[in-house]
Amino acid sequence: MIEIRTTDDGFAFVRTIRAPFAGHDPLDTDDLSGIVVRWPELVRLEAIEPWPSIRVTWKHRHAKDGAEFHPPVARAERFAEKVEGLFAHVARHEPHRIVRGWLDVDDVAWREVESLPETGEPAGSGGGPYRAASAPIREKVVARRYASGALREIVRGMFRPAWREVAGEVVITTEHVYVRRQNGRCLRLDMSHLRLGRRLPDPSDGIVYVFARRAELHVPHLDGCGVTRLLNQRLLEAGAVSG
Repeated sequence: MIEIRTTDDGFAFVRTIRAPFAGHDPLDTDDLSGIVVRWPELVRLEAIEPWPSIRVTWKHRHAKDGAEFHPPVARAERFAEKVEGLFAHVARHEPHRIVRGWLDVDDVAWREVESLPETGEPAGSGGGPYRAASAPIREKVVARRYASGALREIVRGMFRPAWREVAGEVVITTEHVYVRRQNGRCLRLDMSHLRLGRRLPDPSDGIVYVFARRAELHVPHLDGCGVTRLLNQRLLEAGAVSG
């Protein structure tokens, strides 16, 4: 587990073994595995993709060095909280050294709705506390993808981060993207939050589309998929080509 420590002198990334004892310099990592950056050494601290990754660059003997930190999925949310604290700390001492990246993007979550919209029909909204609060509206359906029921699709949906939905049945309207989970629950995001696309190493795994700060839609590869084609086109129009 990487711990972020801060003092008035700088900060450190430490692979923790034990908590610092009384009188111990929290930036002293001689007995641990870590990286110490003091203010005169700091070149840049950046919040980079994918959320909640960061990159730090420092100078050492007139040369630059650096490191990136990509936490495991199980610890991503806790790490993100620590990153926000770190950036606030650095901003108080060296504000010109930070690049806020995803920290400046709204954190928007998938919202539950009653059902998926049909062509020419209203998209219903439920009344529960986690459901869309707006009244039913008519939306033009511009792309649709049906669930295949394949085992791999089911497994992807079971083993996913809390902020990611996996494309089974997907409907895209002029305003929103909707998904229906294997359990029948329907969710949606505003299409205006589409920000980038990230191609996965295995071509069959397709693309993960990111909305706002971290809400994701994983769309596995499917020949002739209208959903993938439309999302890629939206990214091209916005100048955010999927990579």
